[in-house]
Amino acid sequence: MHIYPTLLEEHGKHETLNFPLRVHSVDSSAETEEKIYCHWHSEIELLYIRKGNAVLQIKEQQYPIHTGDVILISPGSVHMVNGDHSPFSFTAVVFLPELIHSFTDDRIEAQYISPMINWQFNHSPVFSNNRVIQSCMQQIIQAEQIRGDGYELTVKIRILEILQEIYQYIKDFRTDDITVDERSRLLKAMVVYLHEHENMAVHLEEMAETFHLSKGHLCRFFRDLTKMTIIEYLNYYRISRSIYKLKHTDLSISEIAQQTGFPNISYFNRTFRKYMHQSPGQFRKNI
Repeated sequence: MHIYPTLLEEHGKHETLNFPLRVHSVDSSAETEEKIYCHWHSEIELLYIRKGNAVLQIKEQQYPIHTGDVILISPGSVHMVNGDHSPFSFTAVVFLPELIHSFTDDRIEAQYISPMINWQFNHSPVFSNNRVIQSCMQQIIQAEQIRGDGYELTVKIRILEILQEIYQYIKDFRTDDITVDERSRLLKAMVVYLHEHENMAVHLEEMAETFHLSKGHLCRFFRDLTKMTIIEYLNYYRISRSIYKLKHTDLSISEIAQQTGFPNISYFNRTFRKYMHQSPGQFRKNI
């Protein structure tokens, strides 16, 4: 099972500030339904589904996705992918908007780049059976792997080709009446709250009071948008943090359990085994 060190706002490391782009591939375990955890980031993401079928959720909309699909995910969009117990593989091309922004507010910026970055269209962000987009994604992945002379130029050209191809599909669906997604903002604030309480007990009554909601409304809201209960999400996040510490520190397992908010080593072991199908000790031994 692949779990990132942080679970909602993803902070990736770009290769250089002069070329703020990264490419990573993931082969998700068939044992878990969470193929991509609920998160957001400040970058643009082009997600290429190499194998498998699943359901993408962006904000409150759900879209079926399949092998060969390419998804454009705009900055700040809360998204996740769930599926059945079958293999699922993807490659993500993630880059800062600065990579494709114009230096001035010219026609290209105003007419094409900015609306796509902010996704000002009533259209699905999933693009299926498009050979041009698929070919460009494959060339980006290959160029990034080889990193030959001028590979940055190749990557940028292919990204712009993808955006041009996408624009042809979505131009008739443009809307300038885009309202602020308050539900998405509230979800982000809730998850930040949970992250800040990683090392301590979380009481739903206190959390509900913080967000001026009833306990029942709080729980329903969170589950509707993440498909997880608050406690499930918190445990999932804590286990992801423990995985990072098992890999990158020499802390004992009991110290890691304490630092990631588990009240005792027994509960930590049970929860870790639930998500990883092995004990923390076995996981560390197999690293």
